[in-house]
Amino acid sequence: MTSIRDPMAGVTSFSYDRGNKLVSLTDPVGNTTQFAYDGLGRMTMETNALGQSRSYYYDSAETLAKRIDRRGKGIVWDYDDLNRPTAESWYDDASPVASVSVLIGGSASRWTPTGPDPVRRRRRGSCTTGTISRSSSTVRTRAT
Repeated sequence: MTSIRDPMAGVTSFSYDRGNKLVSLTDPVGNTTQFAYDGLGRMTMETNALGQSRSYYYDSAETLAKRIDRRGKGIVWDYDDLNRPTAESWYDDASPVASVSVLIGGSASRWTPTGPDPVRRRRRGSCTTGTISRSSSTVRTRAT
């Protein structure tokens, strides 16, 4: 076990397994967050003191492919052949809420729906597009 003492905040303690993976963190007021790993040493779950979990899922290239947060909302990532992220989609339960597509050094777009879609018709919302570079960016938004 390792701990850090902050004179103002108190002591934060860290516990590690035999492979030096963080398995628990206890904050100065006694709240403990626990971490679980798969057989390849990748974090698969993080559970806070309230019992709320965040889950992590990986693809065959061992890249983080999906995360489900403590409220049940998901984020899914897509990658190109060089394992660079190309898209990020956010989900609320089983329905996509918003999606961001990112092209390295290229353009990005984000679809943001503004209402429910009970019959699977195209949702009204806005689409934000832009150009991304290392030195500048341009962003445009249009209603759909």
